[in-house]
Amino acid sequence: MKKALLFVDDSVIIRLSVTKILRENDYEVTTCKEGKEALKTFKEDHFDLVLTDLEMNGMSGDELIKEIRIIDKKIPIIVMSDRYETIAINEDIQAFLNKHISARKLIETIEEVLNKSEQERS
Repeated sequence: MKKALLFVDDSVIIRLSVTKILRENDYEVTTCKEGKEALKTFKEDHFDLVLTDLEMNGMSGDELIKEIRIIDKKIPIIVMSDRYETIAINEDIQAFLNKHISARKLIETIEEVLNKSEQERS
């Protein structure tokens, strides 16, 4: 069964390119362009992982993560942003990726985070 990912980024180019990579690697991907839309989508559907930018119009990625954690404390969240110097990996975030990452490293990180999450849940 395909893993369902929620991908949130305000850049159309980033959304299209990352979504293409994820779908080519057999992930089911739902995209949103900002935090409020993503939070609404998250509440309405099931996802195995959230991949989000931090800096977006309206609700930021930081705010989105806080809201998601109120709903689901265990869903894995990966931040993909250029703002790497101001974020620390903690219990709310399982990985941080720079937006200029290779496709291979993106998929490897997602697989690692999903595998670790599945082990912790079993």
